[in-house]
Amino acid sequence: MSKTTNKWFDPLIPSDIITYGDMCHAFKELFIELRDRNVGDFTEAAIYSYVLTYQMYLNSMEEIVFERCVDSKLIENPSNYCNRTIVNNLNLTLWT
Repeated sequence: MSKTTNKWFDPLIPSDIITYGDMCHAFKELFIELRDRNVGDFTEAAIYSYVLTYQMYLNSMEEIVFERCVDSKLIENPSNYCNRTIVNNLNLTLWT
């Protein structure tokens, strides 16, 4: 486990993708939004906090799956992947 692993997010499933800063920033934005909307009920705040945590977790899993998919396609055929995915999508009309 690396030093950057966020054990606070979930001690059982530490995350290298979800950093302490990401979580603190997200919670700060959430609590500012709750304050601005006059949500003072502890139960509602807990529900929104849970949803935020779950959303961060799902986003990190989506990022991992995407990276693994791209990595596997790149390893499978590097030349084809780079030509098809990168070179063909470059907007180089200035050079032609």
